[in-house]
Amino acid sequence: MSWLAGTLGSSIGRKFVMGLSGLALWFYLVVHLAGNLAFFIGQDAFNGYAHFLESLPIVRPVELGLAAVFLLHIILGFTLAISNRVARAGRYAVRGTKSSNTLSSKTMIFSGIITLAFLIIHLLQFRFADVAMDAHGHKDFYSINIAVFSNVLYCGWYVLAVSVLAFHVGHGFQSAFRSIGFQHDKYQPLVRFVGLAAAVIFSLGFSSIPLWVILAGKGA
Repeated sequence: MSWLAGTLGSSIGRKFVMGLSGLALWFYLVVHLAGNLAFFIGQDAFNGYAHFLESLPIVRPVELGLAAVFLLHIILGFTLAISNRVARAGRYAVRGTKSSNTLSSKTMIFSGIITLAFLIIHLLQFRFADVAMDAHGHKDFYSINIAVFSNVLYCGWYVLAVSVLAFHVGHGFQSAFRSIGFQHDKYQPLVRFVGLAAAVIFSLGFSSIPLWVILAGKGA
């Protein structure tokens, strides 16, 4: 593991690992959203999809791996934010220059904190809480969603949080390619488009379930 320690010992190395971990989490969100949309097919389809995942032996190792990647991403994000702030402060003191950072880059640390809080609450609500069982003795994930999203306050928080998450990963997708050294003027417009499109899709896609539960009165 000396190569990892050496990589994380430099700013460039941390940015590279930060970019790779961000892309890994981005692709996880794509898969997770695709599975979530089975909710609109119906209770049997959604529960069947969830039970199939639960039955796979690889699920637990993947969950642990995702947790490790997410934790690493958070740690690197904070350390890079602090080092960048210190470096900028030094440059401003010497030259009196103005920051050229965009609003997105300036607020990444705050959107990351909101995303972390959202993830913790989300896991407590859906992963570790006492849940309903269906007629076959399996977790009734469909009914869990109905029950959780029937709370208007939580529904509002969820929509806000996933929108912030979408904002975070939309900018992060573009930054990740720069961090891993894949940056070319020819491809930058495509990378920006994919990042923006994914942000919109993530926001609307993840918000669609709680909004449907509230607007359709499914929890009533």
